[in-house]
Amino acid sequence: MAEALQTYESGGELYLNGRLLAEITKYTINHQGNLNEVNTTVKGLAGMADGPLKVEINITSAMPKAGMEFDYYNALIRRTTLTFRRRAAGVSRSYSVKADGLDETFDASNAADAAVKLIGKPIGVTT
Repeated sequence: MAEALQTYESGGELYLNGRLLAEITKYTINHQGNLNEVNTTVKGLAGMADGPLKVEINITSAMPKAGMEFDYYNALIRRTTLTFRRRAAGVSRSYSVKADGLDETFDASNAADAAVKLIGKPIGVTT
């Protein structure tokens, strides 16, 4: 008897300050533990010391002619602290972030897009 095929996550939902981001074409979330190696003269690598937990989120969004669904530019220049939430694979995770970069791409043969880099930390998690 053949096993049924499973269903896999294809993107999930992203929210920035409570607003659903429906124009996202791609995103990556890089969680960083920032462990610091502890080396001693006798033991060599003796262990690890906890560093601060960090996250880097890169979002690419289509750029509708009617306007962006979130004003990444003003968040960047005003250095606004944002709440980013991702719901995917049955899990919801939240982060406190700031915009650290914005690339807007205009191309004669492709739709325009905006790529924003967010950096911050998980909410509700301590080192």
